[in-house]
Amino acid sequence: MQIRKLTVEDATAFWSLRLAGLRDYPASFGEDYAAALELTAEQVRRRVTWATSGDNFIFGAFDPELVGTVCLLREEATKQRHKAEVWGVLVAPEAQGQGVASALLQAVIAEAHKIDGLDHLRLGVETNNDVAIRTYERAGFERLFADPRTMKVGDRFVDEYIMVYWLTNRGG
Repeated sequence: MQIRKLTVEDATAFWSLRLAGLRDYPASFGEDYAAALELTAEQVRRRVTWATSGDNFIFGAFDPELVGTVCLLREEATKQRHKAEVWGVLVAPEAQGQGVASALLQAVIAEAHKIDGLDHLRLGVETNNDVAIRTYERAGFERLFADPRTMKVGDRFVDEYIMVYWLTNRGG
């Protein structure tokens, strides 16, 4: 398995995997599958270009095709640039249970440590997704709080845990 940063040339593979995730795990992603299907190839390329610019990046796991992703978006506002959001954690069903998510999280954490002024990483995870929660906790993320009714998927509300990974000493 190879883990590397994605570029705009990977947009089609990224979007194909993301669409499958939106379809198969609707409670795990804020984006709606039906709405995502409406995006043009150019809109997808613009999204990937934005998500891979500046301090933002997307890591992909390849075996040999793209089988997993994780994204990091640094806050842009001056008073919030000390944090970044981890999102889009997704592993294709055929690659689950093989350590792909853990390897992607370790790559994100290592890269985040290189970003000047970044204090911590945050993410949201569905409160009943025990496998994902354990994966994040093994990577060093801590639960901060439960955020009720974060999303509504059909008639069902989805609660999330907000989790954090501290890159620096919290004394500060």
